[in-house]
Amino acid sequence: MRTAVFAALLLAAAPAHAAQWQLDAAKSKLGFMLIWDREPFRAAFRKWSAAIDFDPADLAHAKADVAIDIASLSSEDPKNDRYRNGPNGLDAMHFPQAHFVTKSIREVAPNHYEATADLSVRGVTKEVTLPFTLTIVGAAAHMTGELTLSRVDFGIGMGRTFGIDWSSERTVSHAVKVTIDLTATKKP
Repeated sequence: MRTAVFAALLLAAAPAHAAQWQLDAAKSKLGFMLIWDREPFRAAFRKWSAAIDFDPADLAHAKADVAIDIASLSSEDPKNDRYRNGPNGLDAMHFPQAHFVTKSIREVAPNHYEATADLSVRGVTKEVTLPFTLTIVGAAAHMTGELTLSRVDFGIGMGRTFGIDWSSERTVSHAVKVTIDLTATKKP
């Protein structure tokens, strides 16, 4: 009897683990949109990874850690991507990676969640909230979400080049809409 009680106590005290998921990079996209010269401008990151632990029935143990390779930026205007990754832009040389690390995930409605996370870009870390939808069918998951942040909060585009004051919204909006469309499979 003591052994059974002891085993039950050990199991109750053991940390629970949410299901682990493997990102399908070929089917997933992480990008952003902003207004440049009064026109929508879109770009995406070709290289990024995500360590995801998620079980809708165990959100207390859910977490995601996303690493983004800044130099993998690819835009609608590829000949100028080097400037966007340069010292006045995302500064890939000094800050080669952006990071999104969740602090908590909560359900707001069936299949609708909010992740509170620390987002680090250019050496600046800010707390952000990412609303997202998630559909899980068997061992496959599909998640979409978007959040709007301010590029100036992360020190992006704050200098002057070519006679243009990039910190002004007259050329490039401060608001940046980040979008994610993620497909993953449950690890065995």
